[in-house]
Amino acid sequence: MAFAIQDATSARGLMILLAPALLLAGCDSGSASADAGASGSPVTASKSGDALGSVNLPRPDWLPADFPLPADAHITIVSTNTNTTPKMFQLQARTMAEKDVFMADAMRWAEARGLHPVDEGSNVKLDSAFSIMSFDGVQFSPSNMQVTDEGGKYRRIILSVVGPPWE
Repeated sequence: MAFAIQDATSARGLMILLAPALLLAGCDSGSASADAGASGSPVTASKSGDALGSVNLPRPDWLPADFPLPADAHITIVSTNTNTTPKMFQLQARTMAEKDVFMADAMRWAEARGLHPVDEGSNVKLDSAFSIMSFDGVQFSPSNMQVTDEGGKYRRIILSVVGPPWE
């Protein structure tokens, strides 16, 4: 993944890139699941040889039902850190959906909720395999979603949410 910060003073751009790492670093004080969803439901397996992998966790309770997660998305990681203020959540998934179509759907979804989404491609020079969108979390904390094309095999979605702002 090749990218460079165009404006070295852009704290927002830097925060957008660091948010997922910071979220995962704090997971030991909350809970992370690689084998069950927020409701404790078991993992479902897909057909062998599926490009999306065999792990498919249930949709987490904290993710709104109308969030435009692609129908074929295989949720591989759900991370929750409720011992911080504000609370932090992360979802990682794989999909075959087109990156640009999914990002456009997510932008419309965030706009409809007044979350002020920003296509961070205007702040950070990204290669064509990588897209990132930031949106308002709670207490002025940025939340973000990254989508990367994994060598044309599938797209990886990483949704990192502070709050969440829709509670």
